[in-house]
Amino acid sequence: MKYILGGGARSLISFRWGKFVFGIGNSLILARDKNSAKHESNGFSMLEAGLDIRHPLGLSLLDRELDVGIFMVASRFFNRVDFLEDGGETERVNLIYTAGLTIGSENTVSIWKFNIDRVGIDYRWGRAGFRGIGFNLGFPF
Repeated sequence: MKYILGGGARSLISFRWGKFVFGIGNSLILARDKNSAKHESNGFSMLEAGLDIRHPLGLSLLDRELDVGIFMVASRFFNRVDFLEDGGETERVNLIYTAGLTIGSENTVSIWKFNIDRVGIDYRWGRAGFRGIGFNLGFPF
């Protein structure tokens, strides 16, 4: 029989300072799979910490005041995490950084029953040439 267990916790503290809104977030994610027939077990654990800073733009769209945000997140993997490279080789990565830029509003927009308040782009990097560009829906916490 094979079991897959997972869980985690996230926290976010936000506060205003003048026109800025600061967010400090962190998360802990744990997962384990166990194959009792083969007596094998694998685990995954990750700790993340980040900072988000937002500031009003002085512009509005669809009667919503827009703001711009930047964020930085550090993700630390405690178990072996291998990423597949071109040519079939794997590279172990245990620390990934993410820097992102967002635009949004405190008032959400509903699209197909999903409430969205921010959209943006981010850049991720780590050791051994790990690089990536992504689309995001704001600070991940």
